[in-house]
Amino acid sequence: MRINDLQVDGFGVWKGLTVDNLNPGMTLFYGRNEAGKTTLMQFVRSAMFGFSSERRGKYSPPVYGGIAGGEVHAITPIGNYVIQRHVDPNRSNDEFGDLAVINDDDGAQYGKAQLATLLANVDEAIFNNVFAIGLKEIQELNTLNSTDAAEYLYKLTTGLDRISLVDVMRTLTQRRETISASVSEAPGRLNDLQTERQKLQREIEDLLTLSRRWTKVAAKSKEATGRLQELELQLKALDRESKVIETASQISERWNQRELIIGQI
Repeated sequence: MRINDLQVDGFGVWKGLTVDNLNPGMTLFYGRNEAGKTTLMQFVRSAMFGFSSERRGKYSPPVYGGIAGGEVHAITPIGNYVIQRHVDPNRSNDEFGDLAVINDDDGAQYGKAQLATLLANVDEAIFNNVFAIGLKEIQELNTLNSTDAAEYLYKLTTGLDRISLVDVMRTLTQRRETISASVSEAPGRLNDLQTERQKLQREIEDLLTLSRRWTKVAAKSKEATGRLQELELQLKALDRESKVIETASQISERWNQRELIIGQI
């Protein structure tokens, strides 16, 4: 999203201020102290995220009267929009204000959900730390030495949602040192993990060997089972044949006598 125009109806010292056709690359606001540069930045913050109690108390009601607020014209990948937000000074606890997000192409009006979409769900903390560093943040550098100031600036320009890369890098360094070796120069956690890894690799190799042996044994077992089934079928056939022979041997004498009698008859 890129801000193209600003229309300040009333906010602090500003009333009826229009800023048109902001440069797509960079726009520089300059002026004497107390000219209203920070006020304009706070107006943009208020339009995007609402009127915090601090901003409402400092900039509302406007110095020259009226209701605090205005509109921001934004160019986004999904179209051009006008973000309008005003706050009534009589509503002391109203930080959200009256919001309208208007599609500049068809006039359709939306609310808070559409604004979150236009902002890609960037909250105020990220916006303040990355996109809109003000005089308040810069003044805090006065109490810091050069090293702390450099680190603080780095935090301001790279911090995401109250977490900076400086803190992340410091934490990662500490964890890496803890893993690689302990303070007492005893074998570190990394060495323990390497030893355990080698042990597990040997166990895997042993299991692979056993697996190959099991495959061979399983194949032989399957072959033996098939041969056993064939032998069982042969045994059943021989059993039937032996019973026939036994029965024949038992009746052979009578059968011969029968044949003799038949011949005599």
